[in-house]
Amino acid sequence: MSYADEVAADRRLMILRALEATTGYGANVTLIGLFLDSKGHKASHDLLQGDLAWLTEQGFVELKDEAVLLTQRGADIAAGRARHPGVRRPRPGE
Repeated sequence: MSYADEVAADRRLMILRALEATTGYGANVTLIGLFLDSKGHKASHDLLQGDLAWLTEQGFVELKDEAVLLTQRGADIAAGRARHPGVRRPRPGE
């Protein structure tokens, strides 16, 4: 995997983890962007939209206007109970 692929995989995990941490397993795109900034990922709006489209295609999230909702499959990936190429697996204790 290239460095860019590793960064994208980590960014996608961070998106899933952010949604997993919310009460309703969802957030708007702006809040997800702010969360990524706080975790060291300075992602443009276009890059974030691309990641969300990819996560949607994989069945990990659902998009409804500006709302992003975590699916059960996405929750399994975020918790490390399942794996998928293109999303970094959480480390033990993370």
